[in-house]
Amino acid sequence: MSLKRKQMSIDLKTKQLILVEVEKGTLPKTKIAEKFGIPKSTLSTIIKNKDKIDEAVALGSTNSTKRLRKPMLEDVEKELSKWFKKARDSNIPLSGALVREKAKEICTSNGVEHMACSDGWLCI
Repeated sequence: MSLKRKQMSIDLKTKQLILVEVEKGTLPKTKIAEKFGIPKSTLSTIIKNKDKIDEAVALGSTNSTKRLRKPMLEDVEKELSKWFKKARDSNIPLSGALVREKAKEICTSNGVEHMACSDGWLCI
C-alpha cells in the first residue's frame, strides 16, 4: 500500500527557481522534481503555466503568492496599480482610505457600479 502524499502549495519564488533550473537544461526533469521535492506531474504543470507565472511576476505579485488568480475587474486593478506606483514614485503618503477612494473614482469612470471597495477588498 502506497503512502498518500501530503498536499503542498508552492510559492511564486520557488516556481521561478524551478523554471530557471528547467531552462538551464543541465538536469533531467525527474531530477529537478526530486531536488524540489515535488511530483513530476507538478513540475509539468509549472512548466505549462510558465507564461502565467512570468506575468504574475511582471505584475508585481509577491514572492509568497501561491495561487495565481486573475482580478475580477482587471481594468480597474491595472489602472489603480498604475496610479499607486505613480503616487509612490512621487513620495505621496498613501492610506487605505485614499486607495479605496481612488478605486471608487476609477470604478465610476469605468462604469462599474457593483464594486464595494471595502477593507476586505483592499487586504486581498
